[in-house]
Formats: sequence, C-alpha cells, structure tokens
Amino acid sequence: MSAPTSSGRPRPASAGAGGRGRRRRTAATLLVAVLALLPAAGPLGLVLPARAVEPDPQQVSIALESVEPAVLDRDARLTVRGTATNSRDTPVSNLQLLLWRDQGTLYTDQAQLDDLVAAPSTLPVGARVLVESAYTSDLPAELGPGQSVPFELSATVEELGLPPGDGAALVGVQAREDGVETVGRVRTLVPVVEERHPPVAVASVVVMSAPPSRVRADVVAGESLGAQLAPGGRLDVLLGSAAREDVSWAVDPLLLAEVGDLADGYRVLAADGAESAGGHQADAARWLTRFEELDRARGYRLPWGVPDLLAVARSGEEELTGAVLAAQPPQGSAAADLPLLLAPAGGTVDAATLDLADRMQPAAVALAGGPGSAVHSRPDAAALVDVSVEAFDPQLGPDPRASAPQVAQHLLTSTLVESLTAQGRGLSPAPQVRVVDSAERAAADAVEAPGWQRRLPLAELLAAEPTPWSGPVDDPAADLEAQLDPSVLDSAAELRSDLQTAQELLTDPGESQDADRTTSAALSSWWRAGAAAEQREAWLGPRRDALDQLLGGRGLQLSVAQNVAMSARSGQFPVSITNRLDQAVRVRVVFSTDNPGRISIPAIPEVVVRPGQTVTTTAAPRARANGSFNATARLATVSGRELGPSREVRIEASDIGRAGWVIVIGSGIVLVGGTVLRVRQVRRQQARAAAAPDPTPSPRNEAAR
Repeated sequence: MSAPTSSGRPRPASAGAGGRGRRRRTAATLLVAVLALLPAAGPLGLVLPARAVEPDPQQVSIALESVEPAVLDRDARLTVRGTATNSRDTPVSNLQLLLWRDQGTLYTDQAQLDDLVAAPSTLPVGARVLVESAYTSDLPAELGPGQSVPFELSATVEELGLPPGDGAALVGVQAREDGVETVGRVRTLVPVVEERHPPVAVASVVVMSAPPSRVRADVVAGESLGAQLAPGGRLDVLLGSAAREDVSWAVDPLLLAEVGDLADGYRVLAADGAESAGGHQADAARWLTRFEELDRARGYRLPWGVPDLLAVARSGEEELTGAVLAAQPPQGSAAADLPLLLAPAGGTVDAATLDLADRMQPAAVALAGGPGSAVHSRPDAAALVDVSVEAFDPQLGPDPRASAPQVAQHLLTSTLVESLTAQGRGLSPAPQVRVVDSAERAAADAVEAPGWQRRLPLAELLAAEPTPWSGPVDDPAADLEAQLDPSVLDSAAELRSDLQTAQELLTDPGESQDADRTTSAALSSWWRAGAAAEQREAWLGPRRDALDQLLGGRGLQLSVAQNVAMSARSGQFPVSITNRLDQAVRVRVVFSTDNPGRISIPAIPEVVVRPGQTVTTTAAPRARANGSFNATARLATVSGRELGPSREVRIEASDIGRAGWVIVIGSGIVLVGGTVLRVRQVRRQQARAAAAPDPTPSPRNEAAR
C-alpha cells in the first residue's frame, strides 16, 4: 500500500493497473465522477505539477495554429504554422522567425518530461534549423506594438537532425530581433515513431452541461445557453464529439430540460425585467433531435445541476444533502434511465463526500490522478476510475502553451510515453481516461488515434479487472477556497424552505417549482467561488422575487375588523382573504392574543382562494372574562408557516360575569319553584285518595259468595 497523503487523496492498495508494478507518479485525488464542471467548461481545477518560472515575459508572443503531420516518421516533413504578435509597447525591428529543435534527446519516459517542464524554457538550448524553408526572410522591417504576422516554417526529419529511435521530439519556433536577440519562443512535442508499440486504452467522456439559466417555464436569463447550442457553439461541438463511435458521453438532466424549454419557444429576461423573444428556438430543437440519436449504451447522466458535492457534504446540512439525493433520479427526463456519474468540482473530496456519493448509487466513482488511469474496486460499492488530470493541460512553456495543436501533441505524447515505458518494463500500458468538456478539448480529442492508442468506451474500461482499493480518504488540503461560498449554501437552504412552502401553499403542485431539483441547481458547481456570480444572480434573482411575491403577502391580503365587541362567552367577526396572484392558494388564518388564559380564537381551517377571488369566513373568539384584549390575525400555510403581515384586532368583552349570575339565579328560582309545586301536587293526590271508597273486597265477603 502506498504511503498516506495529505491532500484529500485516497490510498490505493496498488498503484498499478493491468499488471503494472511501477508506482504512479502522482497519487490519485479522489473525484466522484469523470469530470469537474467549472465555468466556461474549464479544466478540472486540480493541482497540477509546478511550472517553471520563466526568465522574462515574451516580447513577441508566438501562437501555433497547426503542426503537421502530428506524428513523424523518418521520411516526413514537419510544417509549423502560426502567428507572431509584438507584445511590448515599442516596435520590433527586423523580426525573424526560425524553426528550432532539441537535437540531443527523444523523450521516452515521464521523468524526462517532468524535468523538461520544471526547467526554464531556455533549456535545453537546442539549435535553430538553418535551411531556407525553416526561417522567414520576408517580414516587415518593423513590427509595431500589437501588430501580428503569420508564418509557415518547415523542415524534413533529416534536416531536423533528430536522434535515432522512437520518442517525442522537442521542437518550436524562436523570434529573433536584428539577428542578435531572442525575443520570443514557443515549444511543443512531436512523436517520431516507426516501430509498433503496445496500445494504450483511451476512454474519452464527452460531458454536456451548462450554467442553469431557466428562471421559470419558457423564460431564461440571457442567451448564453442558446448561443452554445448554435452551430459552432460549445454544446453544439460537444454533441458532435459525443456522436463518435469510440467515445462515451454524460449529460446534465437539467440541461435537457432547459433545452426542451428553448425548443418549444422561449423568452429572454433582461436585467431590467424586460422580456424579449428568444433567438435560438430552431438551434435548440435541432440539438435535441441530434441528442436523441446518440447511442445510449455509451451514455451517462450527471446529478441534476451538477451540484458541488464537496461543499454540500462538508456543510453537514441534511436539508442540502437531502435535496441533492432527492433530485436523483430525474423522473420524466430523457436521461432518467442512464447510469449516474458524479462530479465534485475541483477534484478533491473528504470521507463525507465519498459517503454522499455512495448514497447516490453511481455507476462508477473516479480518481483524478497523474498520467495514466486505472480502475479500482471497493467492497459493496461502485468502482473507482482514475482520470488523467493533465490530459488536456500542456505544462511545457512558455505561454501561450495551450493552443489547439499543442494540446493535440500533448495527448499524443503522453500516451506514447506510457506505451514506451510499459514496453520497456514488460508491462501493460495504463489506460487513459479523458474528460472532454469544451470545444477546444473536443477538437484535440478528435485527432485520429495513432497505432499506440486504442479507443474504447468507459463501460469497457469499467468491466476490466480492477485493482483493489482500501482507502481511507484524508481531509483535502487543497481546493477548499474554491468550493461554494457559505453564503451560496445558506441561500440554497433558504430557497429550498421557501419552495417547499410554495408547494404547500399552491393548490396545483404543477404550478410550483420542484424544491429538490431547484436546490440542487442552486448548489451547482458552476457557481463556485470566483465564477459566474453575476450569472448566478441572474438565475436566482427572479426566483427570489417570485417567492417573495408569493410568500411575503404582496399577493395575498387579509382583512379583519379592527374592533370587535362581545357580550357573551362566544362571538363572531368576519375575516376576508383576497388573492391577487394568478394561482389558486390554500391557506389558514391563525390568531394569537395577549391574554390566552382569558380569551382565545381558534384558527380558521383550510380555505381555498382562487385567483382574483375574495373569500369571507368567520372567526369565533371565546372569552372567559370581561376586559379589553389585543389579538393578531395572520395568514399561514396548512402546516403553520406564517405568510405576510399580521392584522391587529381589539376585542371588548363585557357582561360575561353578569350574564352568568343571571343564569345561576334564574336556575335557582326555577329549581325552588319547581320543588314547591311538586310538593303541593303530591299532597292533593294524597287527599283525594283518602276521601274515595275502597274498591277492594274484604276476605269475608269474598268467602260468602
């Protein structure tokens, strides 16, 4: 077993995969999913190897646009195209761009690449290629600040003078001023391969999700989602990538619901409250049609709204974890029957997060580690899968280091190095799991697989023989500042409470929002610290306004008499409820008094009030003594949550005691009078009986007969 870690990472029983005995370069960080969805579909947000400190900013920034061919053989010609831009505030004179390479090394193992990344970009020194096609000779004599020039440089492998064998060649472009000073450079790695090498299994998962935008049925906050669905938009490109036969895909059910709203016709809510017709209805309908054509055997679903599981679990709030759990599975969604993948953003978890993940019963749990991936088994729990954190994040500087060709070359190099290393040690190459969540990543992942790669769906990788994992999970030392702000958690809990009250208040449950799903979206990883705060407010603000209108009493009015007089123990006074909302409600009226021992007012039970209607009912106070009393009337839900402002009632109870004595004295008079009359009646009956002859015959007379 590997040594314990201190960064929220699990400790697998074996660091290898497929018989691989070598220790992983980077201990895996537990991630409960195949991705971490961050705003702008950015990278996983995990801690990557430290980059070298660059000696000086680049005075001329060089952006690569293509590197062809992506894989070289010994007869190939390498062609590099791009753009050079003057980044300083003074002109660059006599700029020349030259092809450059490291003639001393072909990189074949991870340790070499680690050393290369850690070194300044001026090392190794290398050499410029001095053939006519490998340098420019026709650039302007002066390049002003901010100005750019395109370039195309090429050389054969023989002219590059690379070492023999197979490996990754370090090549690049240098910018020289006046032929004496290097003012800019860019580098990348290009595989040089002629022999066959064992294939690395590559499982790509295309992830489709976006920040929540629907504020109510058929109304969205802004056109961001629509723009992503349009041709060339992020979600349009990702859907095309998901349609490839050799990849898996995962989708947020909330995204499907929102795209469905757009496809039916929608309106866009502006910041000032104005609404306008949406412009991407056709794009949404086309996207949904294409989505329905995807191979569902390769599909997965994400949790509703991709909540920040780390923040939710660490909060310890059962109402939040309960909402996330209750939102699964998304009944009625086109993704309801798909297996679940989870995604705690940022890539770190603790034991509580893993417990929450297991309660959600995912199809798999994943590890985000270094180069190479493996499958780990757990007793009575879902398998764990390592995700290659650095797959789409080239570390080789200087900046810009993540252009499309540089990312593509990085993907090719990482798998080649894994294949060569495993081959040299007589082991099976470790698989690589990639998360594709942006258009740029989709383009890089779509590069044709070379002979040392074998594409396969994630399910096939999960079915492979796993490595046992014994845990445990340490508390994460990184990424805690990036998780959801506590104020976001508090507002999500308040939102859920208000939504539950709204569901109870409205007579038609279909008119209220699903409290658990909306809360899960309110906890979305898209709302993490420093990301999309304005977009979150645009999504949340209209919801809060609608709830305030519903629960704050602005749409419901309670009317009662200000003064009530009672002359008996029980009385009555009218109570009116007016509904100015466009939804029918079910309410009670509850009362409190300043002296409940002397006067009480029972609550008025459930009353249904339709839109625009006023219902008048009756309150029945009960007094046990004379006096003046203050009472308060208020609307409430059936369960007792109070709604809106209260109304004051002044009750005057008089003659309560006198009426009682009158009853008592009257009762006594009736009792005494009744007794006297009864005595007289009995005496008269006795007197009559004495005066009348006895009709009964004597025994003697009876015998004489």
